[in-house]
Amino acid sequence: MITSQPSSISSGEPQFPIWATNQVLGFTVLGYPHTGYAFAWGGALGIASVLAMLAGAAVMGERDELSSFRTLSAFLIGFFVYEAALFGLALVVGGTETFAMPIVGQIFANDALWFAGLSGAYWILTSTAPKLFGPTPRLRLA
Repeated sequence: MITSQPSSISSGEPQFPIWATNQVLGFTVLGYPHTGYAFAWGGALGIASVLAMLAGAAVMGERDELSSFRTLSAFLIGFFVYEAALFGLALVVGGTETFAMPIVGQIFANDALWFAGLSGAYWILTSTAPKLFGPTPRLRLA
């Protein structure tokens, strides 16, 4: 959660270094196969993350005040867009079985826990060290 969005957020720039690092580590250290299928999925993950971020940013808007409803909505929309983008590729290249409800539900639970934990950490950091992390945003329900 951020109190105001820099212009680079809408271009997807924050995701690229994270995605690229993930891909380099995967294909060099973790032994991802060097196949067209694996490269396609790697590219799809990058595209899906940018689409999810853009969807979430559209929900959040450019306001300096965080809304609990908008923040939760941005998370939910981002999750849906990310999974839908990946499912779209799976329809073309195969792998739709990995989108079974128990699997997607487990991924959602994991992401929701990270969302809650990082949101709490953000609130704690801005509350305890506003000079380092900025002022604590005013939260409101809607």
